[in-house]
Amino acid sequence: KNLLVILFLFFTFLGFSQNHAFDMNAKLGKGINLGNCFEAPNLGEWGVVVKESFIVDIQAKGFDHIRIPARWSAHVSASAPYTIDADFMDTVKTTVDLALAHGLYVVLDVHHFEEMFVDPIANYPILESIWEQLSLEFEGYTDSLYFEIMNEPHDDYTPTIWNTHLSQLLDVIRI
Repeated sequence: KNLLVILFLFFTFLGFSQNHAFDMNAKLGKGINLGNCFEAPNLGEWGVVVKESFIVDIQAKGFDHIRIPARWSAHVSASAPYTIDADFMDTVKTTVDLALAHGLYVVLDVHHFEEMFVDPIANYPILESIWEQLSLEFEGYTDSLYFEIMNEPHDDYTPTIWNTHLSQLLDVIRI
């Protein structure tokens, strides 16, 4: 349900009609979450490493999309410009490419950015940098790749702050 709301808001901010947002959502069909693959502080730390056979099996079992929750904040440099670790980016991108090559839609997510929920103002530059890099990395991809800008904002990441950041991040993503 949260994904639908985020996608609806995303498409609404892009200026798409409500029908277009629902059409895009309908294309996602049945999906599966690749949880614990890219959420650990270090790749493979939680015992799950994506293999092409996972993607093949997911597609063969009739799923239409995968969601890739990733803890990008654990893979950025400690200071500006908060560069995403190249190995992490390459590994996620390989998974996105495999899924798309097997006819799956992909939802790429910023997940477990716990610092945002404690101090969203101080951590916004990191989130903005993450999305600048992701938008450039995936520039030119088809509309089979969806972005979930932030997983479940809560605590001190209030609706007012989130709505401001959402508007700013949409401008960053559309560059």
